Amino acid sequence: MTKTTNYQLNQWAKSDRLMMDDFNADNAKIDAALKANADAMPRILHGSYTGDGADTRTISLPFTPKAVLITTADGQMCSVQSSHTYLRGGIALQEKPAAHNSAIFISVVTDGFQVYKAQPGTNLHTETNTKNTEYVYIAVG
Repeated sequence: MTKTTNYQLNQWAKSDRLMMDDFNADNAKIDAALKANADAMPRILHGSYTGDGADTRTISLPFTPKAVLITTADGQMCSVQSSHTYLRGGIALQEKPAAHNSAIFISVVTDGFQVYKAQPGTNLHTETNTKNTEYVYIAVG
């Protein structure tokens, strides 16, 4: 009996005696290879939420993301109104929240990410949880 090149699976000839143990061994190899492949694939999830105006809000996900990108549903990440700049989106990494000066506006947490209400005090406002504003996100794990 010969074996395949990559996974050493059995390849029978007409004259070979078929054995259940050979099939079970091949199935175990295939199962392990499929699992390793699935574990190596990045998880990507997209969704939306509507801001509730709370100072801090956690958006739960089925995994801890490595990166989260947020924007408003109409695609705005930044706008200027009456000499004030509003940051309404951005990207946060696991170890590097999206922030301007000391105002964090997106951070990655276990099984999700956090967003924040406006942080006034300068001419720059961070707004990723403004009440009744729809936001969209992409999370990569």
